[in-house]
Amino acid sequence: MHPIIRVAVPAVATVTLAACANPYKIDSAKQVTPQGSQFTQSLAKNYSDYTRFESDEMYDWPDADHFAEKTLAAADGRRVAPEDPRDWDIDNAEWRTDLRVARNALVAAYRDGARENNPVVAASAQSNYDCWVEQSEEGWQMDHIAECREGFINAMNQLGEQPAPQPAQAQAPVLVFFDFDVARVPAEADPLLNSVAEVAQENPNLELQVVGHADRAGSVPYNNRLSEQRARNVAQALSARGVPMDRMNVDWKGELDPRVPTGDGVREPENRRVVIRGMMTGDMMSMSGGAGGMNQTAGN
Repeated sequence: MHPIIRVAVPAVATVTLAACANPYKIDSAKQVTPQGSQFTQSLAKNYSDYTRFESDEMYDWPDADHFAEKTLAAADGRRVAPEDPRDWDIDNAEWRTDLRVARNALVAAYRDGARENNPVVAASAQSNYDCWVEQSEEGWQMDHIAECREGFINAMNQLGEQPAPQPAQAQAPVLVFFDFDVARVPAEADPLLNSVAEVAQENPNLELQVVGHADRAGSVPYNNRLSEQRARNVAQALSARGVPMDRMNVDWKGELDPRVPTGDGVREPENRRVVIRGMMTGDMMSMSGGAGGMNQTAGN
């Protein structure tokens, strides 16, 4: 989790927040004279501009400090990695998947020589990507998110090394149902999970969202824990079948978002479930199997 405070604060608290940052570092980043390769010089300039934006226009001192540090490292000629979205507190699971797919494409372009062959555009791709990550954590300035994302995609298209990722799109969901008050994955789900794992292994760009749910019998805190355990157990079962954990986003909803709306305290088999969605870029593929899809209906 990136340690950034995202709440409105009174003016007296602004001094405290600013004190968490290093004003000298931020000022140095604004006035830096980059060294090193054309890529690191271009990246340092872009990060310097973003540091100035975060400090002078947004008054976001923690992020200004973070990007000032990246500015100075790049200006020193060091290679600075693009942000890993798993290090940031991004609430939207689909955004997290989009960002991870985009980062993989950028790193692949670097392996193909984009930093050496087209350094200015490669630096634009990375700085726009990092901007996209940071704005996604804030999660409310949709125009800023779109601007950074489009800047990244335009740069990736110019690089021509990898197709720019399109927004991830959801596949037909796969459902695993559970017995009442049970988090153990039912044996009846084995063929289903085998099929999901096979699809994931055949499609290395496929990311899985694994979301646990509970019915409304029991307390809210208990159902949250139960749905979490169900989701984690399904993810572990897929991992045991060869799906890397870093290609799965695990989440849980407790008794929220029921498949069948019920009153409080009602046992409903359709709501005791884990939902698995595949997220891909480019040409879509479905994890549905046959007319009924890849759903199993074990459980009461």
